[in-house]
Amino acid sequence: MRPCMRRCIMERPKVLLFTEYFAPAYKGGGPIQSCVNLVRYLAQAYDFYVVCQAFDLDKSPLGVPFEEWVDFEGKAQVFYGEEQKYSDIKAIIDQVKPDVVYVNGVFNLFTTLFPLLSNRKVGSQAKVIIAPRGMLQLNSLKIKRLKKRLYLEVLKQLLPKNLMWQFTTQQEQLEFRTLRLQGLQSIVGNVPNISIGFSKGQMKSSEAIKLVTVALISPMKNHLLVIEALKNVKGNVQWDIYGPVKDSQYWNSCQETINRLPKNIIVNYHGEVKPTRIGEVLKKANVYIQPSQSENFGHSLFEAFANGLPVISSNQTPWRNLKEKKAGWDVVLEGNELQIAIEEAISMDSETFGIWQKGARAVAEQYMSEANLKEEYGRLFG
Repeated sequence: MRPCMRRCIMERPKVLLFTEYFAPAYKGGGPIQSCVNLVRYLAQAYDFYVVCQAFDLDKSPLGVPFEEWVDFEGKAQVFYGEEQKYSDIKAIIDQVKPDVVYVNGVFNLFTTLFPLLSNRKVGSQAKVIIAPRGMLQLNSLKIKRLKKRLYLEVLKQLLPKNLMWQFTTQQEQLEFRTLRLQGLQSIVGNVPNISIGFSKGQMKSSEAIKLVTVALISPMKNHLLVIEALKNVKGNVQWDIYGPVKDSQYWNSCQETINRLPKNIIVNYHGEVKPTRIGEVLKKANVYIQPSQSENFGHSLFEAFANGLPVISSNQTPWRNLKEKKAGWDVVLEGNELQIAIEEAISMDSETFGIWQKGARAVAEQYMSEANLKEEYGRLFG
């Protein structure tokens, strides 16, 4: 480890952020974006040091120097670890002497358990914050249930007394309370990608629609549920899917079902898309669709709203009452509500659809105007 940290003229609070993946990684989706956006948004108020792994979700190397501090856009110093060593984590905490230890995610030895144990071993007085990023929501815990329950029993033994849990919604907090994990709790919203601006999506044709999804391909995002709903949809649909395959067995099931869809339904898989191209991808579509089993925020949903795309999601995300706002649909996952939402979108004329595009943008604008993110994170880190 060859540290070369930047020096600040004015002393600012140091935030040592542990996360499984960080830019230029992007295939891990929302948790990466949460950290990147946070660093960019608050860099003028805090000195950020980020510790992550030197590869992406699919284990592909990032092509960055590793085992040393690397500058990120002049906003943070990032340590890309090639090996998952407890001794390195302990040494970094002792070296940085952070005011805040910020743990992004829950189920990782390198970026959760090691930092918690190391922080205690070096006698650090840092405030410790864990952001679960939806990983402790009930629907998420159903996947690999036994393994996660055993892990949480170990985690309980390492939680410090000065721990703060950060949730992004009240629902996430309510579901967390059933786990009986110690620590104070705070609700502070995620920082979205504010550099995208606000734009107008593509107008739709009569009795036809272009759907788009940008997400990891896994059961949590519910691609297969969309395919099943499309079997009986009337009208012409083009659905463009972007994102890395996280669960190959699940994707095989999706492809088998896609091959049996009627001729009026066209599904295209485009593979991974880098964050810098997401806006370009969204502008080619009419409606964003992603009926996730669980979302604590949904960065892709926010970006869809900001780009003027009405959203078809589930009632398991923070973005609710969308139909009342003329911004989309948050459907119940059981029954035929998903099919009905798609058909309602297809049947809209251009004038009505234009109203819903404005409603979608209004959702994103309202979030940014009401979240008070700088003040809320100031209280969280203070």
